[in-house]
Order: sequence, then C-alpha cells, then structure tokens
Amino acid sequence: MNPQRIKILFVETYRHAAGGQRGLLDLVQHLDKTRFDPVVLIQGPGNLKEGLDQRRVRHVRKRLEPFKNRWLPFSWMLGVFPVMQVLRDEKPDIVHSNHLYVGRYSGRAAQRLGIPSLVTLRLVHEPEIFDRYNRWETLRCHSCIVSNSDRGREVFESDPEIKAKIITIKNGMDLERFSPWGDRDARKREVARKYGMPEDALVITQIASMVPQKGNEDLLKAFSLLAKKYPRAHLMLVGGAFAGTDNSPTITQMAEAAGIAHRVHMTNYVWDVVELLNLTDISVLASRDREGLPRSIIEAMACANPVVGTDVGGMRELIRDGENGFLISTRNTALLADRLDMLLADETLRHKLGTKGLEIARENHDIRGMMRSYEKVYLSLVEESRSGT
Repeated sequence: MNPQRIKILFVETYRHAAGGQRGLLDLVQHLDKTRFDPVVLIQGPGNLKEGLDQRRVRHVRKRLEPFKNRWLPFSWMLGVFPVMQVLRDEKPDIVHSNHLYVGRYSGRAAQRLGIPSLVTLRLVHEPEIFDRYNRWETLRCHSCIVSNSDRGREVFESDPEIKAKIITIKNGMDLERFSPWGDRDARKREVARKYGMPEDALVITQIASMVPQKGNEDLLKAFSLLAKKYPRAHLMLVGGAFAGTDNSPTITQMAEAAGIAHRVHMTNYVWDVVELLNLTDISVLASRDREGLPRSIIEAMACANPVVGTDVGGMRELIRDGENGFLISTRNTALLADRLDMLLADETLRHKLGTKGLEIARENHDIRGMMRSYEKVYLSLVEESRSGT
C-alpha cells in the first residue's frame, strides 16, 4: 500500500443497492487508486456488500441504526459511538457520508475526532417542521456538502452557514458501458425472447425499486389505458424492493384485473441494466416524491431512449420537455398516458428525443467529470485539514 494515499471511509446504512448506493459503488470503483484508498462502512449483508465484493473494495461492518425511526429525536446519538470506534480503528483522512441520513452518525463522529467530512445529498430534502432541526444540524457538522442536483442545493441555501459549504456535483455514468448498441434491432429481438416478449414488442421500461413512492401503480394505470390501442406494447418493471415495502403483489393484482398481466413483466434486482435499456423503446420514472438526480433517467438517456419523468427533485435538470422526453406532474395518469401515446405512435419522435438525450448525457454526465470533481474536493479537504484552515 502506498503510504501517501488519502484514505477515505465511506459510510452507508442501506444494504440494498438502490440508486444512491449504486452511486457509491461508482465512486469507489472509479477513484484513482494511486492517490486514494477507499474503505466502506456498511451495516451487514445485502446486494451492496455483493457489489463491493465484486469490485474488490474493502469494507467493514458495524451496526449503526438502533431504531426503525431514524429521525426519532436524539436517536442518532446511539449511532455516533460505533462510527467513532471504526474511525479510531481505520484512521481515515476523510469521512464521506453517502446520504443525509447516515450523516447524522458519521458527520458528528468525524467532527468529534477532528476528521474532515463531507456528505452527499442524493435526494431533494424539503424537511417537515418536526425533523427540520435534525437535518439542518446534520449538515452543519460536515466540512463540505455535495448535492447531486441544483434543486437539492437550492433547498438549503437560505441558511448562510450551509450555503457557504454546499456545492453541486451531478451524477455521472460510465458512458462506455451505458451506450446504445450498434446492432440494437437484432440484439433487441434476442433480449425480447429472453424476457418472454414478442420480437416486435414495443417496450416501456421503468427501473426503480418496487415501492409506492416510485409510482409503479401510476405507470401501470397509464399503460392499461393504452394496452388495447397498442397490442405490441409491453411494460417492464425492473427493481426489487426494501423489506416490508414491496408493492409488486399490488401491481400483479392490478394487471390481472385489467387483463394485461401477460404484457407486464417484473424482475427482481438487476445489476447490469444495459441489456434492458437497449431492449427499451421508452424509459419512464413516475416517482411521486423523493428524487435527486435520478440515475435511471441518465442511464436511459445514455442508451438513446426517450424519457418520461415526473417533475420531482432534480428531474427537470435532466428532462427538457419536448426535446429529449416529457416532464409531467406527479400522479397524473391521464397525462402520462397521453405522453406515452405520442411516443408509441411515432417512431421518428422516439428516435429524435432519444438522440437528443444521448447528446445531453454525453455532454453533462460522463463519470470522468464527476470523479474529477469529487477528487478535487477530497484533496481540498485534506489540504485544509493539514494546514489547519
């Protein structure tokens, strides 16, 4: 090991590798290992651990969350001490909290031990009155705050102390991996057969956890309005769910009641979605709330798919209405069906919007740019710490 490398302890509480956790996996995979030494603190087994193992990234395990309600007043105090123990053992140069919730523990632990820290805001947080204090105080204990969307940054800029240390670093993707296939039509027929669809299927895909907030039910209702008009159309829901929040049984019941169950396909968690995105004709994210800068939309754009998304979080920073897709209001099943109708009816429009989305992804969301920005922040934090500023 190079003794000059900067050691970064990343801290994560979720075991399921949803969008934010996949962002963490990208960070630790693409860090310049000649300069940085990543270690990840996790709570236990799950597909996040599997992802770290696949990437050969070292991780340590420690139970952090003592209560189901993570925002119970002062419950965070019981999570600070286990993190402090890990910090004493690992002796990192920087602590990076992967989202605001875990930052309650790791940010305060780092602050107590005099270690510089940063937290990534992966969702747009507009706190309710009862937990506003908890969240804002959590941000204040970090040396730097990174929002993955402009909207996420704007929410907190009314506080001068937070505004002084919050920046935006937008999500980036590996555009060599996420890209449209050159022989897409031929390979699409093969993938369609693999998932039990006709070779000429028109595929609408949503990649999101199977939880109510992702709007899977709203998308299914919109699809059911169009199913008779477009007999070639199929709906693909790619996800998996956190324990206790899986709404796939509800989706199955709705599809059966509408007589379209044979045209609605659900998968469990899928690590590599490039194949599915190249099968897809239209990508959707019908979230009802709690989004930042959605990875699934950027990945879809990078594969030249037209996109339809709800106007939540930083979605409007990705979707230029009428240029690379359509931006709609939440829970608006009729409007969602109308926009899907426009795209299903017009292959030329799908191609036009998909091509523009690919251009935007390549211009603004290359992972190399994201990594340069994060590495600059890490170097700056270490320099400030060592100089005592």
